[in-house]
Amino acid sequence: MFVVQTNYKIREGSEDTFVKYASADKNGSRCTETGNFLFDVIRLDNTNYLSYEVYKDKDAFDKHEKTQHYKDFRERLFGLVTDFSVVKKCVNKKDEDFPFSTDKLSCNGKELPNPHLVDDQC
Repeated sequence: MFVVQTNYKIREGSEDTFVKYASADKNGSRCTETGNFLFDVIRLDNTNYLSYEVYKDKDAFDKHEKTQHYKDFRERLFGLVTDFSVVKKCVNKKDEDFPFSTDKLSCNGKELPNPHLVDDQC
């Protein structure tokens, strides 16, 4: 599996626009990419968001980066995001050993028991 976590710091007042564009990317991935197993966008607070994506492998992620919904999302980020960081990791474990669960998230060692998941439509 190939896991990507992106942390976004959004310009104050741009939250609704960011959520709209992030939702379009997320839903495009979940609805059209067979190599995408999980894609969540989580609001940590008013200006901090986290996306967590799980793909079958690096090739599936590379295909994601070539999709129109991804390209649109990346283009629309300019002016909305003041900072972001990306962590990419290849996980070579059996699916049943994968330690991630969407009902129990943590960020910087702080558990987030009730994350605010962003628009989920498929």
